[in-house]
Amino acid sequence: MRKEARRAIEELQIGTKLKHYRTKVRHWTLDDLSKKTGLSKPLLSQVENNLVTPPLQTLYVLCKALDVPVIETLKGLDVQPEMDSSASTEAALRQMEVALAELKTAFKDLQRSKKLRKTRASRKRRKLATKPHKRK
Repeated sequence: MRKEARRAIEELQIGTKLKHYRTKVRHWTLDDLSKKTGLSKPLLSQVENNLVTPPLQTLYVLCKALDVPVIETLKGLDVQPEMDSSASTEAALRQMEVALAELKTAFKDLQRSKKLRKTRASRKRRKLATKPHKRK
Protein backbone atom coordinates (compact mmCIF):
# COMPACT_ATOMS: atom_id res chain seq x y z
CA MET A 1 0.00 0.00 0.00
CA ARG A 2 2.79 2.41 0.88
CA LYS A 3 4.50 2.03 -2.52
CA GLU A 4 1.21 2.48 -4.34
CA ALA A 5 0.39 5.62 -2.38
CA ARG A 6 3.86 7.04 -2.97
CA ARG A 7 3.62 6.30 -6.70
CA ALA A 8 0.19 7.97 -6.89
CA ILE A 9 1.53 11.06 -5.16
CA GLU A 10 4.54 11.21 -7.47
CA GLU A 11 2.31 10.94 -10.53
CA LEU A 12 0.39 14.04 -9.45
CA GLN A 13 3.51 16.16 -10.17
CA ILE A 14 2.53 18.60 -7.42
CA GLY A 15 5.88 20.37 -7.59
CA THR A 16 5.63 20.96 -11.32
CA LYS A 17 2.20 22.53 -10.85
CA LEU A 18 3.44 24.74 -8.01
CA LYS A 19 6.39 25.86 -10.13
CA HIS A 20 4.02 26.72 -12.98
CA TYR A 21 1.89 28.91 -10.70
CA ARG A 22 4.98 30.57 -9.22
CA THR A 23 6.76 31.31 -12.51
CA LYS A 24 4.05 31.63 -15.16
CA VAL A 25 1.11 32.97 -13.16
CA ARG A 26 2.72 35.00 -10.36
CA HIS A 27 6.10 35.70 -12.05
CA TRP A 28 7.85 35.18 -8.70
CA THR A 29 11.35 33.95 -7.98
CA LEU A 30 12.08 31.25 -5.42
CA ASP A 31 13.27 34.04 -3.15
CA ASP A 32 9.87 35.79 -3.43
CA LEU A 33 7.99 32.62 -2.54
CA SER A 34 10.43 31.86 0.27
CA LYS A 35 9.80 35.28 1.81
CA LYS A 36 6.02 34.91 1.51
CA THR A 37 5.90 31.41 3.03
CA GLY A 38 8.85 31.35 5.40
CA LEU A 39 10.07 28.13 3.75
CA SER A 40 13.68 27.75 2.66
CA LYS A 41 14.66 28.09 -0.99
CA PRO A 42 16.34 24.65 -1.05
CA LEU A 43 13.14 23.03 0.22
CA LEU A 44 11.03 24.91 -2.32
CA SER A 45 13.41 23.85 -5.09
CA GLN A 46 13.21 20.20 -4.04
CA VAL A 47 9.41 20.38 -3.95
CA GLU A 48 9.20 22.03 -7.37
CA ASN A 49 11.53 19.42 -8.87
CA ASN A 50 9.39 16.64 -7.39
CA LEU A 51 12.28 15.38 -5.26
CA VAL A 52 10.28 15.94 -2.07
CA THR A 53 6.54 15.60 -1.62
CA PRO A 54 5.36 18.37 0.69
CA PRO A 55 3.29 17.50 3.76
CA LEU A 56 -0.30 18.74 3.57
CA GLN A 57 0.45 21.70 5.86
CA THR A 58 3.31 22.83 3.62
CA LEU A 59 1.18 22.32 0.51
CA TYR A 60 -1.53 24.44 2.10
CA VAL A 61 0.96 27.23 2.93
CA LEU A 62 2.32 27.19 -0.62
CA CYS A 63 -1.12 27.22 -2.22
CA LYS A 64 -2.28 30.02 0.05
CA ALA A 65 0.76 32.14 -0.83
CA LEU A 66 0.25 31.48 -4.55
CA ASP A 67 -3.52 32.07 -4.20
CA VAL A 68 -4.27 28.67 -5.71
CA PRO A 69 -6.81 26.19 -4.32
CA VAL A 70 -5.09 23.08 -2.95
CA ILE A 71 -7.37 20.92 -5.10
CA GLU A 72 -5.78 22.48 -8.22
CA THR A 73 -2.45 20.91 -7.30
CA LEU A 74 -4.15 17.56 -6.70
CA LYS A 75 -5.86 17.41 -10.08
CA GLY A 76 -5.19 14.22 -11.91
CA LEU A 77 -6.98 12.01 -9.42
CA ASP A 78 -9.35 11.00 -12.23
CA VAL A 79 -12.30 12.49 -10.41
CA GLN A 80 -14.12 14.91 -12.67
CA PRO A 81 -17.51 16.06 -11.41
CA GLU A 82 -20.24 16.37 -14.02
CA MET A 83 -22.08 19.66 -13.82
CA ASP A 84 -25.38 18.45 -15.26
CA SER A 85 -26.36 16.27 -12.31
CA SER A 86 -26.15 17.21 -8.65
CA ALA A 87 -26.12 13.53 -7.62
CA SER A 88 -23.08 12.77 -9.76
CA THR A 89 -21.41 15.95 -8.49
CA GLU A 90 -21.96 14.85 -4.89
CA ALA A 91 -20.60 11.40 -5.71
CA ALA A 92 -17.53 12.93 -7.34
CA LEU A 93 -16.97 15.15 -4.31
CA ARG A 94 -17.20 12.12 -2.02
CA GLN A 95 -14.63 10.34 -4.19
CA MET A 96 -12.35 13.37 -3.98
CA GLU A 97 -12.70 13.42 -0.19
CA VAL A 98 -11.76 9.74 -0.06
CA ALA A 99 -8.77 10.34 -2.33
CA LEU A 100 -7.63 13.28 -0.19
CA ALA A 101 -8.01 11.17 2.96
CA GLU A 102 -5.86 8.47 1.35
CA LEU A 103 -3.23 11.07 0.46
CA LYS A 104 -3.27 12.37 4.03
CA THR A 105 -2.76 8.83 5.32
CA ALA A 106 0.12 8.32 2.91
CA PHE A 107 1.75 11.55 4.10
CA LYS A 108 1.34 10.46 7.73
CA ASP A 109 2.89 7.07 6.94
CA LEU A 110 5.89 8.79 5.36
CA GLN A 111 6.28 11.07 8.38
CA ARG A 112 6.01 8.12 10.80
CA SER A 113 8.68 6.28 8.82
CA LYS A 114 11.04 9.26 9.09
CA LYS A 115 10.33 9.64 12.82
CA LEU A 116 10.97 5.93 13.40
CA ARG A 117 14.34 6.13 11.65
CA LYS A 118 15.31 9.14 13.78
CA THR A 119 14.24 7.33 16.97
CA ARG A 120 16.29 4.26 16.10
CA ALA A 121 19.33 6.40 15.31
CA SER A 122 19.08 8.30 18.60
CA ARG A 123 18.74 5.02 20.55
CA LYS A 124 21.85 3.72 18.85
CA ARG A 125 23.77 6.92 19.71
CA ARG A 126 22.67 6.71 23.36
CA LYS A 127 23.68 3.07 23.53
CA LEU A 128 27.11 3.86 22.13
CA ALA A 129 27.50 6.81 24.52
CA THR A 130 26.70 4.68 27.60
CA LYS A 131 29.01 1.79 26.65
CA PRO A 132 32.08 1.71 28.86
CA HIS A 133 35.28 2.34 26.95
CA LYS A 134 37.98 -0.30 27.16
CA ARG A 135 41.31 0.89 28.44
CA LYS A 136 44.46 -0.32 26.81
